[in-house]
Amino acid sequence: MKLTLRKLESEAPEDLLAAAEALLDHEGVQGLTEVEPNLWTAQADGYEIEVQANSRRATAATCECGLYQEQGLCEHIIAALLSLRARQQEAQEAKKQNEARPSAPTRLTTGTVLDHASHEELASFVRDYARSNRNFAIALKARFASAVPDMRSEDKYLQVLQTTLSAVRKPDRRITIRGAQRLLKVLNELQAQGQLALSQKAFLDALHISQAIITEISPAIGKTKGRQKELLAAVRDAFQQLQALLGAAPSPSIVRQIWSFARAEHAKRLYRSFELDTSFLQLMLEAAQEAEDYEDISGLLSAQQNRYEEAGLNPAPLLLLQVTALEKQGKETAARQLMEQNLAQPDVIAYAVRQARSKQQWPRVKALAQTGLRLSLPPGTQSWLYQQLLELAQQEGDKKSLYTYARLRFLDTLQPELFQLMKKASSKTEWPQRFETTLAQLQQKAYSPALRDAIAFCLAEEGAWPVLMHYATEVQSLDLLEAYSAPLRAHFPEEAAQLFRALINEYAKHHLGRKTAQRIRQALAHLMAAGEKALALDIRKELLEAFGERHALAEELALLSG
Repeated sequence: MKLTLRKLESEAPEDLLAAAEALLDHEGVQGLTEVEPNLWTAQADGYEIEVQANSRRATAATCECGLYQEQGLCEHIIAALLSLRARQQEAQEAKKQNEARPSAPTRLTTGTVLDHASHEELASFVRDYARSNRNFAIALKARFASAVPDMRSEDKYLQVLQTTLSAVRKPDRRITIRGAQRLLKVLNELQAQGQLALSQKAFLDALHISQAIITEISPAIGKTKGRQKELLAAVRDAFQQLQALLGAAPSPSIVRQIWSFARAEHAKRLYRSFELDTSFLQLMLEAAQEAEDYEDISGLLSAQQNRYEEAGLNPAPLLLLQVTALEKQGKETAARQLMEQNLAQPDVIAYAVRQARSKQQWPRVKALAQTGLRLSLPPGTQSWLYQQLLELAQQEGDKKSLYTYARLRFLDTLQPELFQLMKKASSKTEWPQRFETTLAQLQQKAYSPALRDAIAFCLAEEGAWPVLMHYATEVQSLDLLEAYSAPLRAHFPEEAAQLFRALINEYAKHHLGRKTAQRIRQALAHLMAAGEKALALDIRKELLEAFGERHALAEELALLSG
């Protein structure tokens, strides 16, 4: 790997460069240190990075992340190189300043200049700089658009976004990753201003900022590379801000503006492709003021449902809106009938159960959940329905149902408290067989760290120490061995000590880096704290003899007292 530091923007892959710049924006690189001449180390996102670089170029680099293992380069390395370049540039500037003013008593900072510059001169400089730097001009407009008093607010914010989009689009209207990052910075600024306007009851500004984001950014999402999710999230945040605006009791005219905006925009295919059309309809429901409004919404929902059927889309969001519209009109019987006709829709049955719970209609909650479990619903919805029945069984003190649903939920989630609920709901004569059955079912599942921990927990809860010792040996997990080291060493001192030795040596053999060294030190420190100092020191000696050339490991082991 060879990268010229001053040409990183042109030599590094664009996606990695954009991700690296995002890391730096959030102070994602720490501890940049020159450990040897031209050898630097740093940490980013929890990974350790090593870079071999002089003042001009980087010749080699490593990172612990998966992307580096696959491609030989990653955003963490690029971020470290950008940080290194910035540090070198700062050092050069400091050197120049010291040479020019070796005895200067103070530093010339931005704050000092701003404190002493005249308003007229500063405004002139900003104006001239904005003419020559488009990014600065856009940032200036976004930050201070609200300060312009004699211009319609809807025009101000639309123009800010239109200018930004024009600046970041390519001739074919695509937006690159770096362009999207620039756009997102402007959106973050506008969203912050929208929140401030809402808190200050400047409702028109809050309204027009949200409208501008929705109408201008939605068409750009499909043309953007790599940042579609963030742009879509910004649009959804704008909808949430409009909902918050409605909740702040604005004037009837503003409420009507929100209604009219949603009414005009909701049916556009663009919004349907990003599942935003229902957000408009939800706004209309919240902004409805007259009986005619609800009649209008009902017609719109029916028309939109036909469009969904033609496109093969899931109609559940529209059905829920229809239910809400009926409930708002006081037509609860019709709303209930509509729900019951569409219980096979996961969102509909979840809504029906929540409604029944909110009204404390417990027999209906049970009936709805049991009905849902007989339908072909997604696993996530089935799990949620089992949870509702479990909570209901706890509330009613029904031990048979409590055991049944706690077991199903435990096998699904592996949460220890559910295992304890199973045991609590079982008699002393029932439990041994139930425990054996549950253990067998766990052992049939595909291995995962969560499953490993669940099996170990069950065995420990039952005091099945020989089985747990055998299981720890079988799965070869240092984490599991540490978690239950006290009882295992008490019951099987020699076997536990041998397993500790074998696992730590194997871990050192197959893993590299500072994190590995720290994990080994922690394991040995655990042994020493548990009264096994001699064993820990013996293992440390073996490691130093076998892997003495690994500096990070040697440094971490040296931290162990003894």
